[in-house]
Amino acid sequence: MFDCDVEAELPVDEGPKCNLEAIKSAGLRLDNWLKSQTPPPVVPGQGISGWFGAQKQKLNRFWYDTPEATAARGLRSAEKYDEAFALLDRAVRAHPNSPELLRELYRLYDALEFHDLCYRPLRAIEKLATDRGSADPWVLETLARLCEKLSPVRNGMFD
Repeated sequence: MFDCDVEAELPVDEGPKCNLEAIKSAGLRLDNWLKSQTPPPVVPGQGISGWFGAQKQKLNRFWYDTPEATAARGLRSAEKYDEAFALLDRAVRAHPNSPELLRELYRLYDALEFHDLCYRPLRAIEKLATDRGSADPWVLETLARLCEKLSPVRNGMFD
């Protein structure tokens, strides 16, 4: 009834189907846009107004960062890089002062091995943390590793 000698041809998974060149060129445009952004000046609040300002920032980070960052993380892990980049591109342009979105953008670039584009999101997170009066150790360590990795290609990165 069944012929066991005939092998059925199974479709071969060719891996993620995305246009890496298109992502890279769009990433370069986003990189140039991020270069032109300057974080808004932080006005130190005193007393109750400072506390309310801090709570507002926490709520903004929760409401604006979490859905997009979570969705982009899921798309990246599913290897839907085109969709993840499109989502992050829109989200970062809408909320350029969002460390979580910038961190997810860095992770996407790192997954695609676009190491030359990894610098800008990390540097933007570092500037945001400095303007808020704190340092982000993860960003500083990651920046140091990235600069060490890129130093053979870009001479000034290690300095």
